[in-house]
Amino acid sequence: MKRRKKGFTLIELIVVVAILVLLMLMLVPKVTGFTKTASDTVCHANQANAYKIMVMEYTLGEKPFNEESAKKAIDEKLGDHEKLCPTGGTITVLVDPVDPSKFSITCSNHGGSEQQILGNYSKDMLEMAVNGFYGSNKTGQLDSTGPNFGKGFKQTIAKKYGLNADNFDFTVMKNNNGTYSVYIFDGISDMKVGDSVQGVVYEYDKDRNLIGNSTGKTFTGSIKSKKVDSTTFNYLDLGSVK
Repeated sequence: MKRRKKGFTLIELIVVVAILVLLMLMLVPKVTGFTKTASDTVCHANQANAYKIMVMEYTLGEKPFNEESAKKAIDEKLGDHEKLCPTGGTITVLVDPVDPSKFSITCSNHGGSEQQILGNYSKDMLEMAVNGFYGSNKTGQLDSTGPNFGKGFKQTIAKKYGLNADNFDFTVMKNNNGTYSVYIFDGISDMKVGDSVQGVVYEYDKDRNLIGNSTGKTFTGSIKSKKVDSTTFNYLDLGSVK
């Protein structure tokens, strides 16, 4: 007699389908999370570039500087400002009509860029650096990429302001005359020695009062690397800053 081939029973099929559904439910949030992270990164990077353009336009461009001229500069140098968000978020460019040194660019879906947000809190960052690193007598350069205090300080900043630590870096410099400089720029860990980096620098006097306007000044510098405690890391070469 021929042996009949045994198929799946209804109960077995139900079990298999239930397992597949559970796997899909577990996988979908992860995929969604990856997609959200990618869109956040792209949108914040576009905003950071647009914000640099606004700073340069305010500092070096034709006057008057207002929302119309800011949008025009972004459109000419970066592309349509309304299309900077990959998920279609509404991009808002604001320039204070009374004090044009106060300006911002934000997205309805992703908020503001890391560099822009940090710029708003450069004074807080400086205070934390003074209290946790410099003290009363220490001077020199504090790098967010440094293996000792720097990396931990960067993680604290990222957590405090809800930022992605991969998207930004900074350097705090206490000069010999007691003044301070806070450099904020995009993440440099994956960059190569000699690569160029742009950002915004905020200057403070001995009493940690801001010198100049609240938008800081744009700068361009290059990347160097050094080894500390068997760890090699990138840092901003302040001697190259222009």
